[in-house]
Amino acid sequence: MPWGSPRFGCYTASAETSFKVTVAAIRPVAIKINEDTRARVKRLADARQRTPDWLIREAITQYVDREDLSSGKAACRRAEIH
Repeated sequence: MPWGSPRFGCYTASAETSFKVTVAAIRPVAIKINEDTRARVKRLADARQRTPDWLIREAITQYVDREDLSSGKAACRRAEIH
C-alpha cells in the first residue's frame, strides 16, 4: 500500500517522510428508503459526480445544521470544535 494504512491515521508519503492525518470516524448507518427514493438519490449523485453515500451524508449534515440553527445550538457546536 503506497500511502500507508489509513486505519491508524498515519499515511506515509515516502520512505523519509510521514505525517498524521486526523480523520473523524465515519461509521456505517443503515436506513430504509423505498426504491423510488433510492433511484432518485442515485440519479442525483451521478449528476453531481458524487457517490450516493456522499449525497446522503451531505443531506443529513445540512438538515442537522439547519435544525441546530433553528434551536440556537449551531454556535455552541462550532465553538466546541474550534
